[in-house]
Amino acid sequence: MLGPWRRGKSYGKKKTKDAPGRHEAFTQREMTLEHLPEGEEALIDSVPNLPLLYPLGLRAGKRVRVRARGCLGGPVFAEVERRCVALGRRLAGEVKISPIPIDYEHEKAT
Repeated sequence: MLGPWRRGKSYGKKKTKDAPGRHEAFTQREMTLEHLPEGEEALIDSVPNLPLLYPLGLRAGKRVRVRARGCLGGPVFAEVERRCVALGRRLAGEVKISPIPIDYEHEKAT
């Protein structure tokens, strides 16, 4: 007997046309580092007032990219200023981020 996957039936989520785009998720709710998709970049808006975060490069206005996530609620591995930083999920949830403006690279070059 063939399983349902062999009969051509699709089980799972169906894609909808009105699903939010990449940057539309930022406008729907306050975005945190915990919710940033892997490989995406954003600007840090605010960080908790902890003395160890400043030397790690986690400061407002810096670019951040999520490199990977640990399994089973493990840490979030983020890249800031070419260094990889592991943050617990709770702490990553307190780091507020915003999307990078399109003309951000042009502003930095001038």
